[in-house]
Amino acid sequence: MVFCGRPSKSCANCRKRRIKCDQVEPACSQCLRAKKICPGYRDQLALLFREQSEEVARKVSSQRTHNSKKGNWTSPVPENPPKATHSPTISSVEEEGIRFVLERYLNFPLFAPGNCLRSSVLNPNDRSHNVILDAMTSVGLAGLAHVKNDGNLMVTARHKYLSALRTTMASIHDSVQVELSQTLRVVILLSIFESVTCDTSSRDAWASHFDGAAAILKVRSPHGPRQSDEAINALLIWFQIAIGCIQRRKNLPLDMIEYPESCRVYLSEVEQPACSLASIFTRFIAMWASRGHQSSAHSDTIIQYALGFESDLKNWAMELPESWAFRPVPSSGEVFNGYMEHDYPNRFIANSWSWYRTIRMLVNEVLVEYLTSRSCSAAEYELRLADSSMSTLSQLSREICSSASFFLQDFDTHRDTSRFHIHGAFTLLWPLKVVGSSRGSSEALHLWAVGTLQNIWQCLGIRMALEMANQVTEDRRRMIFPV
Repeated sequence: MVFCGRPSKSCANCRKRRIKCDQVEPACSQCLRAKKICPGYRDQLALLFREQSEEVARKVSSQRTHNSKKGNWTSPVPENPPKATHSPTISSVEEEGIRFVLERYLNFPLFAPGNCLRSSVLNPNDRSHNVILDAMTSVGLAGLAHVKNDGNLMVTARHKYLSALRTTMASIHDSVQVELSQTLRVVILLSIFESVTCDTSSRDAWASHFDGAAAILKVRSPHGPRQSDEAINALLIWFQIAIGCIQRRKNLPLDMIEYPESCRVYLSEVEQPACSLASIFTRFIAMWASRGHQSSAHSDTIIQYALGFESDLKNWAMELPESWAFRPVPSSGEVFNGYMEHDYPNRFIANSWSWYRTIRMLVNEVLVEYLTSRSCSAAEYELRLADSSMSTLSQLSREICSSASFFLQDFDTHRDTSRFHIHGAFTLLWPLKVVGSSRGSSEALHLWAVGTLQNIWQCLGIRMALEMANQVTEDRRRMIFPV
């Protein structure tokens, strides 16, 4: 599912004439004035999503050609594969993909342990089970294809991805057969697929799925969640939407600005600080998205905004309850040698700390950039501010790297098993990229971040990690040898 931006709400006549439509029901004023029959207005949600059949088919065809040149084929793949019939029978290849995704990527208690692959637990008429299996299979086979360097598996993975995409698009309005939570889980899986298959030309494709998730939340849950588990999952997805906006320097969708507050009432006191962090995120995104349009004359304004965010983030961390405290533990030497590692009460709190540190690093990067750019005329206190920001960047970089062991460890079954979790490596990618590219990170931290991203690629087959490692290396080169 790929979000394609906001389409015009105008009627067909006004769109054709390229004039403003007031969208009055049952007929717009422009049509009435021209004495024409108003054809009505389009279904907005249906237009937000466009089936990616041609794009996926192009990639499959490209993969097929590449593999045939390598002599890598064991069996042909049809030019136009039939649409999935959602049979509950699981082939050995699909089973291999599902096993890979369960073992490497997901803590996913959808099926009972021990029989998650038995066809007897699948209902051929249960669309939610089948679409989730298609999505899981696509992700697992894509990762396995990278680990094994097997192009055949990648072609099958793209077919499964396309099947899950079609079914999800068809179920967007179907709140009876497919629950909101199930639909959002499929969106997460499709986003993971984009992270696993990422290349330079589609680096931000994962975020497009979360744009789609924002549209789904607007239609299916316009007034916010209605229960605790739905609220926490919606909030987790909100942060992914926000991170996607930051990475692409986009504004947050209007419908998502107040969404975290609608989640607060259903969260426990322990979880509510995440809503306060979301409020800081919302304001930061507005500044971050507009910063590229600001001239140098606005540097004073940007610095003041950044100082305000720095103060808010420091206060947020200082006011956290004791239950959010992380515990330093001796380093095993296998993950981050030389520093204490972090252990957190649960994955949700660990994620929140990671989001806090990463956005605070971006704030201090802005301060260093603007304060040092006018060092000739800077006052003494501004130079002290720049030094303080560099120290903060160094400290936050070490903390992110110290937390990596928690995210990279195997799933701990006694933590939050009732909730849907993806492997912590996916959460860690963006923070590691920020650390590796930061001017406040030492050379040792930079090299460690790059090495960890490369290890994630080699061990888990997540190609986005490789793309980020290459980007971080290029960022560092430009920092040392600016053009």
